[in-house]
Amino acid sequence: MLFYILFIIGGIIVDQLTKYLAVTFLSPVTTVPVIPHVFHLTYVENTGAAFSIFAGKQIFLILLTLIFIIVLVYFFVIMPKTKRYFDVNLALSMIISGAVGNLIDRIRLNYVIDFFDVRLIGFAIFNIADIFVVVGCILMVIAIFRNKELLNDPPSLAKKKRQRAAQTLKKSKASAKTDNTPAEHTDEEAQGLNKDVLSKRKPRKRRRNLEPKVMTKIEKLPEHYSSIDFEPGPPPEEPEFLQHKKKKDSKD
Repeated sequence: MLFYILFIIGGIIVDQLTKYLAVTFLSPVTTVPVIPHVFHLTYVENTGAAFSIFAGKQIFLILLTLIFIIVLVYFFVIMPKTKRYFDVNLALSMIISGAVGNLIDRIRLNYVIDFFDVRLIGFAIFNIADIFVVVGCILMVIAIFRNKELLNDPPSLAKKKRQRAAQTLKKSKASAKTDNTPAEHTDEEAQGLNKDVLSKRKPRKRRRNLEPKVMTKIEKLPEHYSSIDFEPGPPPEEPEFLQHKKKKDSKD
């Protein structure tokens, strides 16, 4: 939004500055040939609209221009400021800037200052504001063909914005209700609720540090010993099933 507002203001300033320079330097000499018989700077006081239409009817032209600007500003406000509608917003900004620039001349001087004179094609003399309006209209036609939904119902874009805002508001309220601590509570109330919750919790049992007990017993050997005596004993008795097997083999 800020970009387009600055663009509109900048266009008005450039238009008024060039008109001031035209009054200062061109009005005494009337015309200055930049490219002879092709392009001249010619000072003209236009009391009508484009191509001198409605000449002398300043009140009618002022009212018509005001209504035109109000309609453009309305569409400019409701238009979403997204990348998709950049060309539409830029076209509206250019047309508004040019219309306001010429309206200032009509209110202040009762005529519009023109100075660009293209003599090669015999075109009408125009100014910076006229360039903004014409280029903005061309860009608007291209933008409408690119965004065909604008042809159906342009105000519906504003309705969509309101519906989206209402939906987001409902979602935020629903999420606030589902929270443990509602959004309406103050910080002090929230602290009090936290204290109550903490007081209701059961105290945790402390775990004992159970260290593993290792049962070890070290037998002391005699301080002085040279060798260990070993006395062989009788061989162990054979199991009964081996003895029975040997007897059976001996009989056979």
